[in-house]
Amino acid sequence: MRRALLILLFTACGRSDVYQAPQRAALVPACVSTRGPSTLPRTSANAANPIEWPRGACLDVTYGPGIEPFLKDVQAALDQWTGPDCTWMCFSQPRAESSPPTGADRRRIHLRLADPGELSKGTVMLSEVTYDPRTGEQYSGQVILDPASLPTLSNWLGQLGQVLPFDRTDQDSVLNPALKRSTLSSIDQQSVCAVYPACP
Repeated sequence: MRRALLILLFTACGRSDVYQAPQRAALVPACVSTRGPSTLPRTSANAANPIEWPRGACLDVTYGPGIEPFLKDVQAALDQWTGPDCTWMCFSQPRAESSPPTGADRRRIHLRLADPGELSKGTVMLSEVTYDPRTGEQYSGQVILDPASLPTLSNWLGQLGQVLPFDRTDQDSVLNPALKRSTLSSIDQQSVCAVYPACP
């Protein structure tokens, strides 16, 4: 009777293999966006469009001759800006490249020494960004360094923040040069996650 029942069951089901319970899909937490207003002030192309890097691959980081002695602090600053889990922002490993970005360059930050007379007296570092004035989409950025200066980690944190691009502030931030912070503040972390959220 048992044998006959098994045969009947297999015939009805149309299969002769051993039954296995369906596997349940693992539950994956929903991705919650942190997109929103930035606590830090932002550089704007116009009243409607603040400047920002479009979502995508990691930004390319290049450096010209003379920047090599500062690469340890540069990497530490890059790591801090990409440290929060709530941001997609990431940077490539810095690589040597003598030429600064051109109009055709996209998603590139270049670090270089200033040409003679390029920086005003007393300026240690300067940040520049290239962007579309209609949309605010950022194409590239540069950090330009006075060859006679010895920038600190605090300087690199602030200048790289300005090519993200956030504006200087009097808040508790690496964008406040008077504080000489060597670590991102909670305001800095909130801002990079608000503008460049890991979840769109």
